Amino acid sequence: DESIINGGFTITSPNVTIDGFTFNGSISAVEFNTAGTTVKNNIVSSSSVEGSFRTEHISTVASNTVISQNKFTSGDVDIRYLGNKNIKASGIVIENNRSSNPRTFLVLNNTEGADVTGNAVSSATGTAIALQGGNKDLSITRNNIQGARNPITLDKQYITGGIGYSKNSNVTVQYNNLLGINDANSYSRVQKDAVEGDVLVNMTKNFWGAPEGPYDLNNDVSNPKTNSLQPSFEYGGVRQYIDYSSWLCQP
Repeated sequence: DESIINGGFTITSPNVTIDGFTFNGSISAVEFNTAGTTVKNNIVSSSSVEGSFRTEHISTVASNTVISQNKFTSGDVDIRYLGNKNIKASGIVIENNRSSNPRTFLVLNNTEGADVTGNAVSSATGTAIALQGGNKDLSITRNNIQGARNPITLDKQYITGGIGYSKNSNVTVQYNNLLGINDANSYSRVQKDAVEGDVLVNMTKNFWGAPEGPYDLNNDVSNPKTNSLQPSFEYGGVRQYIDYSSWLCQP
């Protein structure tokens, strides 16, 4: 049986494994202050606006971290800030986790090389997966996102001191179920200037809730890369700078 922790762990030594705990309370369950941590098979009901699993976001990163097969029921932010604004994290694997009713399942910034795959997120009240700038070489595949206000968003990250901002590059989002809710404000989106080269983000080969593809809030029928026929926003939609020119007709 899982051991119950009414608090959390701060990881200060490399290559630590956190396996089989139940976390309760109002603070972060795991704070990464070093690299090489594996966190798996835990039940997380502790709630923290800073994130149930996180770094302190000032001087540390969580490179070579594996977060796998955990169950989140926190109702807030599950995983947040494995990199920080000054140092990139790398070698991140987030796989086969389950999250129910979070505000946000995952926030990534300044991360290079991450696989986000096989996760199931239901009824996120905010953004299920938020990419907040400075990310490179991210693969987001085979996730099942159901009933999120915003399944996936990409934003630029303002640099400390307010001089300029960092963008995302080489982000691939494919073979996911990306279902929003029946609301005109429910959609996946990419912020202007959030991607290097101002290219469209590859979100092809996803299932958007209907065989006709996502509802396109831009309604740009002249753009061959935004050619959805879905007649309503029943399952959410897309807005700006997304290539969904091919999609899956079923989950």
